[in-house]
Amino acid sequence: MKYALIMWVCSALNGECLEATPIDIYYGSHAECVIDGAKKVHNVLSEMDVKDMNKHKLYMAYSCTQRSSI
Repeated sequence: MKYALIMWVCSALNGECLEATPIDIYYGSHAECVIDGAKKVHNVLSEMDVKDMNKHKLYMAYSCTQRSSI
């Protein structure tokens, strides 16, 4: 089985997330996906504008979805 990483930018103000962004990388295990997902979330957050993050209470969510047809 392969695992696909999917990420969202969300706002804690209104409890909504933007449309999910699938990452075009597939992992051989759930653990690999989760670990790399955490690194990618950190990288995205590091590049976000701090004022926007504070104003809109932005945060990132991510998931690793099992794909059997890859």
